[in-house]
Amino acid sequence: MSFSFGGIVNAISSIFSFSGSSSNSRSENHHSSSTTQTVYEPDKVRVAELENQRSEMLVEAQKDIIELNARMQAAVIEANVRGFEYSANILKSLMADMNILAQQRLQLLENGHFEIVKQIECLYLDLEREIKKDNESFQLEKLPQMFEVLSRFEVESTPYKMYSGSIDQQIQLNISFVAEKFKGLTQRQHTLIESSIDAKKLVLEQSGQLVADRMKFLEKQIENKEALHLNAPEKHKSLPSANTQQLPDNL
Repeated sequence: MSFSFGGIVNAISSIFSFSGSSSNSRSENHHSSSTTQTVYEPDKVRVAELENQRSEMLVEAQKDIIELNARMQAAVIEANVRGFEYSANILKSLMADMNILAQQRLQLLENGHFEIVKQIECLYLDLEREIKKDNESFQLEKLPQMFEVLSRFEVESTPYKMYSGSIDQQIQLNISFVAEKFKGLTQRQHTLIESSIDAKKLVLEQSGQLVADRMKFLEKQIENKEALHLNAPEKHKSLPSANTQQLPDNL
């Protein structure tokens, strides 16, 4: 069992990287802008502690949660920095859904429900393949076509600004589309757990409370990191490392 959310998070993050680099290249001769860089780095101390645990599956599941939240925090901050406030809110909701999926998976492993985990991971992998396929089509076909049309307009003209706004809307709609897919997967996993195990109440209720507490902690981290970015000197601005604070052991 080697599923990781990393592939899906990479696909999400690359949307902002692609749009940002394209936007900068078409406007670099008209106005200056600060360059932002997302630094992904999970909590090394917590990862080292997990390495000392006995169960490889449990260690990998916990490490996956740490990695997931580090990368999603960076994606939320980058969306805010680029002015995609709507996308940032969608990403926060998506991060909560992904935490629910990951936490339930962890608790299933802790309780020895390996067959259920195997079934769930098949759902994960199907979704990952679907998201990657859709994202490749969006980035390699739709976005380049839209940027090509945009290049025909005079920079800073009214048509340019209107069409540029349409591109931003498409990027945000793409994020919303991914979030909706995850909500559907969350419901399918919930149904599978309910129909498969006696300990369903324990898994569903406990994971829900753990995720709620974790999201409060992560939201505070995002606020602190964004404040650090805004207060940094212009020439040194870069998005903060994702491991500024250590996630509590019980989260």
